[in-house]
Amino acid sequence: RGDYDGFRRLTTKLTWLYGGINGLGALVFWLGGPWILELMFTSEYRAAAPATQVIMLGVLIGSLSAFGSSVLVATRSNWLQFGNTVVGIVVQVFLCLLLAPRYGFLGAAWAECGRYVACTAFLW
Repeated sequence: RGDYDGFRRLTTKLTWLYGGINGLGALVFWLGGPWILELMFTSEYRAAAPATQVIMLGVLIGSLSAFGSSVLVATRSNWLQFGNTVVGIVVQVFLCLLLAPRYGFLGAAWAECGRYVACTAFLW
């Protein structure tokens, strides 16, 4: 009970590792997204590549705070966890209402990316 420095070092290392893995995945998808989707599914899914690339950007940003949630659990910061969830929901719903009617699926992808940004900013 109390090796907070060790816990902080561990979560920092895991965050960098997780971010690196997600960064590699995002880079691969940004460079070859349409072809990857076609290879995994069918050519009909090529059209979803731009939205999927935007979501991958959000996942990459979100990876910077992935273990922040673990810290909240470990420190029993339930209200901060709840606040993070509320911030994410509010930002995503607002952005969906704003962007999806005009930009469709791509707008919804940007709303999801915005949620990742907001939750990451909240935890940092």
